[in-house]
Amino acid sequence: MKITEDFAYFLGIIAGDGYVGDRTIEVKTSDYKFLRDVYVPLIERLFNKTPSLIPESSGIKAFRAYFGSKELCKILEMMRLKSPKTFTVSMPDEIIGKIKLEIAFTRGVFDTDGSVHSRKNRNYPTINLDSRSTNLIHSLEAVVNSLGMKGRVTKSMNNGKPLYYLRLYGFGQLARFSSTIGFLNPYKAKKAIGFLKNHHRARGLAE
Repeated sequence: MKITEDFAYFLGIIAGDGYVGDRTIEVKTSDYKFLRDVYVPLIERLFNKTPSLIPESSGIKAFRAYFGSKELCKILEMMRLKSPKTFTVSMPDEIIGKIKLEIAFTRGVFDTDGSVHSRKNRNYPTINLDSRSTNLIHSLEAVVNSLGMKGRVTKSMNNGKPLYYLRLYGFGQLARFSSTIGFLNPYKAKKAIGFLKNHHRARGLAE
């Protein structure tokens, strides 16, 4: 299968929030709008399939989008994206060194597992991504840094196992991330735009 930017973005989504079995691919998130407006149309474009989109049955405020494809599951297994993958997931070798594909993959991971927030009572943005996989976190660090940002990886112990954090701080980094990688996730894109608009407005008033 030829790896396009759309397919690399799909791989990033799976690396972030996906479950890959023997016959089924599933993405679960509380972000219904992302599934409906971004993920489902992506799958329709790539594979001519419409995922089923249903509420999580356990009562948790989450939704599942799933579809079946034994052939695709095999491909994802060869790319080391088959579940369980929490500690082993990494950027597939097939896209490493191809910057447009690396960017699309990175966007997919941040659209699912990433966040944009500010410290309490401070309008100072932070882009954050957590992962149990050291390979994934350092691959993403290499991508953002190659694009002129200064990603910082730290590590802590969580439930007796390592958890890695990739963070980018400040308005300059947020602006750079938005222009080079960006968010397709509507909620995260809106937050990023809001931070940047408020910053530009505050600078204008100060001047």
